[in-house]
Amino acid sequence: MSDKQYPVREVRYQDLENELFDSTVPTVYAIVRDGVRFEFLVRRRKHCHEAVVLGTGTLSVPSEKWPFFSRHTWMDDLPYNCIYYFDPTLYLGGVMLAWGYGTNRRWYLREIGELLRTILGKLGVEPKDALMMGSSGGGFTSLMLATMLRSRALAINPQTDFRRYYAEDKVRDLRQTVLKPGEDWIPERSSVAKLIRRERYCPYMHIVQNLFVVQDVATQLTTLQKELCGGAADVRCGTGKFKIEFYYDRGGHGAMPPKEACLEFIRQDLCAQYADEEPTPEPERSPVPAEEETEPEEAVLECAAAYELRGRDLTVRLTPADGTDAGREYAFYLYHGMKVVDKSDYSAAPEKTWRELPPGRYHAKYFVRLGRLRKQSFDMEETVIP
Repeated sequence: MSDKQYPVREVRYQDLENELFDSTVPTVYAIVRDGVRFEFLVRRRKHCHEAVVLGTGTLSVPSEKWPFFSRHTWMDDLPYNCIYYFDPTLYLGGVMLAWGYGTNRRWYLREIGELLRTILGKLGVEPKDALMMGSSGGGFTSLMLATMLRSRALAINPQTDFRRYYAEDKVRDLRQTVLKPGEDWIPERSSVAKLIRRERYCPYMHIVQNLFVVQDVATQLTTLQKELCGGAADVRCGTGKFKIEFYYDRGGHGAMPPKEACLEFIRQDLCAQYADEEPTPEPERSPVPAEEETEPEEAVLECAAAYELRGRDLTVRLTPADGTDAGREYAFYLYHGMKVVDKSDYSAAPEKTWRELPPGRYHAKYFVRLGRLRKQSFDMEETVIP
């Protein structure tokens, strides 16, 4: 473990909802989920409703000291809840940097995000008041997690697409460790811009870049700007959400700004005001209403609904009972057990796909709208993702 020893609390995933995360001392929570050990170092600040979530880049410590949490000594200097996460991809062997990739079958960074959402809730922190912070590979995972959780990110010299990282040996080693013959990188797990486009959401991002490292500027920062600025009309952006700051240090990629400067960045980013850009309202289109607002009408809007499961991607397809979908719009809720885990806006598409869902019992609820006043909602049967 890190050079300072912390108490370790073992938590089974099925017991996570009962865990309070109320320890008065920094504690490592080892959450075992479907055979994988996800480790988080948590320091709680009571009566504080903000959090800093820190990730790790390339490790230079031997595996017997894992999990290792970079900058864990900063906790006493941060007046916020602190959460550090360790990438379990490293336990697969052969690599010291893994960008949370996991395998093509199981994306560990997505699962880290899901667990972080639960931990933040236990600490009384809304995702929008959480700052994901890291450098290099930890900067990459910070940008990705901020996109998934709708939170904030402070990334120092980050990779924005690790496939283009100039340290090609690290990318090659990871490929040999996690990909099977014939497999290739999944774009939305390898590229910040690709994930932003898929999620249709751009988080608050503060990137601090060393201008001395021209490869980072050319292959990571500049490319991210081009990919986000070119044809990103389908991405929910806003104002005050993309901040770039430069410094110059001949120490290279790993030369961080002074600690005092980083602490000030954190303070500023948690205080930063920004606005999400709401989609332009269109006739006959609005967000899904609250469930209690959906009133059944006399018109029969029920559909034949079917699940399709491919790996851990779940699709719901609807076929109108009367054989026509003219003028109809559809929206979807997805439940994991009794909890709503995703909601969609109304659209003309009679299907919805959720990708890389964790194992468990799910059921979907779909909404059908015809005009502004005629709408109904319908529950589907439960399905299981093994």
